[in-house]
Amino acid sequence: MDLLQVGLSQGINGGVYHDKQLNVHTAELILVSAHVAASKEFFNYLTCDGMRGQLARVFIDKAHQIVITVQALDRESWSCVALDGELCSNCKKAAEIPFQLSIADFPQLDKPLVPSNPLNPLSELVSITVDTHTALCEQISAGECQLMLLKHILDSAQANTCLDCWFTESIEDILESK
Repeated sequence: MDLLQVGLSQGINGGVYHDKQLNVHTAELILVSAHVAASKEFFNYLTCDGMRGQLARVFIDKAHQIVITVQALDRESWSCVALDGELCSNCKKAAEIPFQLSIADFPQLDKPLVPSNPLNPLSELVSITVDTHTALCEQISAGECQLMLLKHILDSAQANTCLDCWFTESIEDILESK
């Protein structure tokens, strides 16, 4: 019930499967025990036309309660399935449900993805970290410096009425500075 309380405190509608207070039409989070989740009745509930379009994910939390969400939630799952361990009896029953998905199968959408090598946009996409963020900031800063230099050059060229004279003066300035 802890997970349900957290969801409710954050404004996520939900409840426990077969609870009379659960409004299945507006529910975004439904909790069900693993032994009920492995039943034919629950399978029929999941596959009925009304629920099939709403189902976003099913995962097992650390108390081995099946959690069904119809809205993407940023949650972690600490179960046999999530940890790729040997399945307990509850997880084995839950694994028989065709809609069983591990939360680990879903990307973490709350973290932006960036190329692992900022200089190569075709490199593997990874979640942004301090290192990748720093590299991107450095790349942006270097690009901004180059743009400011280009703007200075163009402004200088535009201020001079004769481009040949401007070019000659620029070369003379460079030679004098050496």
